[in-house]
Amino acid sequence: MARITPSGNAGSKLVRAILDLLHVSKKMNLKALPPAPKRPQLPAPKPSGRPIRDPHWKPPSGWHRPARSKGSFTGAEGNSPFKLNDATADHLGLPRGTEIDFVNGTPDFGPFTHKGLGGQPPGTYNVDGINLNRTHDYNATVSTIADTMGMSKAAVREALRINKINLHHFSGDIMQLVPTNIHRNIHHSGSVHLEGRN
Repeated sequence: MARITPSGNAGSKLVRAILDLLHVSKKMNLKALPPAPKRPQLPAPKPSGRPIRDPHWKPPSGWHRPARSKGSFTGAEGNSPFKLNDATADHLGLPRGTEIDFVNGTPDFGPFTHKGLGGQPPGTYNVDGINLNRTHDYNATVSTIADTMGMSKAAVREALRINKINLHHFSGDIMQLVPTNIHRNIHHSGSVHLEGRN
């Protein structure tokens, strides 16, 4: 055992205090403290960003893919970009070679959203209270846009109608404002179909 040699008066006092403490703990016959109780696991935070692509995702029964006549997936079906053929791109007024990314079966229309009604990024809203019921989520999104833009709910509904905008459930609480011609022409299953209720 190493011998402690105090240097000076302060060192001597420190060693004596440590030895006194050890002596007291022996007399009291202190036992080791029990392990701290485990803390309850908190639920994972609700995702509010772009979802992570699951490399093992496979199309479930009843999953709707875009028509083969409109283009093809560049990788795994439903979990990679869908490249529009020239005829479809021309019909939708998009540049030839346009790709729409699909993540876990759902298209990400983010690059094609209508930007005029705000959002972060523009054309995209994180909406509290999404429950994957179309009517409920439409109303919740309208309320969120109205609050953000300082508009009435009636004005938001009118703007969606006049500008021909569909609301698209992308993932979790993410709602995208997508031009109707793109939303309807790229047949797909959104989060409502894959995760929720109609």
